[in-house]
Amino acid sequence: MKHLAGFWIKSLWGQSPIEKRFHLAIDQLFENKYQELTDRDWLYKQFRCNMSHLVTTGGFIILANRKNNKGAHLEVIEGQRLFVVENLVEDFHKACQTLILRIGTGEIKQKQMAMHEISL
Repeated sequence: MKHLAGFWIKSLWGQSPIEKRFHLAIDQLFENKYQELTDRDWLYKQFRCNMSHLVTTGGFIILANRKNNKGAHLEVIEGQRLFVVENLVEDFHKACQTLILRIGTGEIKQKQMAMHEISL
């Protein structure tokens, strides 16, 4: 998620911390249901940090697929937040499409990168 924000803000050491990029991507590219989870950095700490550093979801998140039918995506079940993987992937895809659209319209200026610009 934080890498999406990296397309338009600089990522030089100390200028744009990972946490800031993560929240920027959530706030500008994802639906409101994810923004509600950023209170007190919950989504960043429980989802991003645990998955990135510990390669686990920790004790506050349940990862399941639709076939398991444990409940609705982002529902709280016995103190744990359920992430339905297919829904998460679909939402991430929508965020990517939103970024591409906003770069295409000029609403977001793509930062200079080593690679060629994204062709739309």
